[in-house]
Order: sequence, then C-alpha cells, then structure tokens
Amino acid sequence: MSRMIETNLKRYKRLLASIESLDYHEKMSSELLERADQLRQMVRVINLPTEPFRPIPDRILRQIIPEAFALVRAVVQQEFGWTVFESQMLAALAMLEGRIVELDTGEGKTLAAVFVAFIQSLAGRGVHVLTF
Repeated sequence: MSRMIETNLKRYKRLLASIESLDYHEKMSSELLERADQLRQMVRVINLPTEPFRPIPDRILRQIIPEAFALVRAVVQQEFGWTVFESQMLAALAMLEGRIVELDTGEGKTLAAVFVAFIQSLAGRGVHVLTF
C-alpha cells in the first residue's frame, strides 16, 4: 500500500516543482486578478466541456495547474496571511484526478479544495465545496 502511494506522489512532486518555481507573492492584487482573467480566457478558448463530472483533459491541466496553483497560493498568502503547505497542494492535485483525499482535522481540507474549485471555475463550471 505505501509503495503505491509513493509512486502516485512522484508524479505530483514534479508539478509541485513547477508551482514552486512561479512566485506571485510580490504581485499586487490587481495584477493577480488580471492574470487570473488571462488564464480564464486561455482555458475558455480551448473550449473545455462545462458539464460537471467530465474530467478536464490531462494535457490541459498540465498547462494550467502550475500557474493557477501559484495564483491561489499568492492570494491566500496576501488575503489571509496563511502559508499553503505542500500537503494541501498534493491533496488538491489528487482531487483534480477525481481521487478522494483524507486529511486530518486542521490540515487544511477546505484550503486544498480551493485550488480545485479555482481550476473548475476557470473552465466555467459551477463549484460547491463541502468538508467534513
């Protein structure tokens, strides 16, 4: 079991490195909003299906995840003063693949879900976030 988990995380670790390489922490809120709008337009031009439960194609996700996650991370830092941890981004990456993720109380389930909600909203999909 633990070997399977390690194997699955290797793929996510490469994406994390791409996310970490993008630093938007010094950008102004208006610049972040502008970049989010540009990303939204890029995704809409691709004409992704807006139906819920249809997965976003992997090639598209690989193009938008690093920048989208870097934007969310910067906004969370600026607006709330919170640090986004690797475990939260790993959970979000797994959720984007339709996996169920379990995090203990206080580990940031809702924050992890925000990354997924942002990606889904870029594709014009409605989003509901529930955590238990």
